[in-house]
Amino acid sequence: MMVCRYLPAVAALACMVTGCRSASVHLYTLVDSPIVPSSSSSQSPAQERLALGTVRIPRAMDRKELVVRKSSGELAILENDNWAAPLGDETRRALASDLRRALRAQAQDLPPQPPGTVAVDIRRWEVIEGRVYLEVDWRLSREGEALRELRCESNLVASTSGTAFDIVRVDQQLLAQLANAIAHAARLERACSPGVTAP
Repeated sequence: MMVCRYLPAVAALACMVTGCRSASVHLYTLVDSPIVPSSSSSQSPAQERLALGTVRIPRAMDRKELVVRKSSGELAILENDNWAAPLGDETRRALASDLRRALRAQAQDLPPQPPGTVAVDIRRWEVIEGRVYLEVDWRLSREGEALRELRCESNLVASTSGTAFDIVRVDQQLLAQLANAIAHAARLERACSPGVTAP
């Protein structure tokens, strides 16, 4: 009776002949190209007075792979589509960059304000049925003789084709919208009631 003892070697040889290879891993980032300030511009006082504090993201999303929801009780991991850095770091860097950009755009309309900090808590961040949902509670605190605080809620949604590339593009878009809402509230110093979506 003959017993084949060379199957692993045969399989390896077959892979060499047919060009077997593992699927390539794609890396994605939420951080847009860095802003290069012109030589005639400098950081505005508004930017210096509003800092990004704590940023929290859902634990189910906080992993190296992109995650999409397949049903009410099932999540799917895109194993070959990874974040370039931990998602919490990616989110913080992207939001900080978007907030600087939004404040710069509104700087001329922003009256002098005491130093402030924005804390962000992303309650829901998921992709399901061709849409990306971003639901966020955020708090803007101002220092001064008496602590002033704005508590706001932003519920954002946008369509996606469902590819990893487009999901990341929409994520970037929604984070930029969130930064614009924060900058707008900072400019108006308008309180946001619980359950009311910030502009």
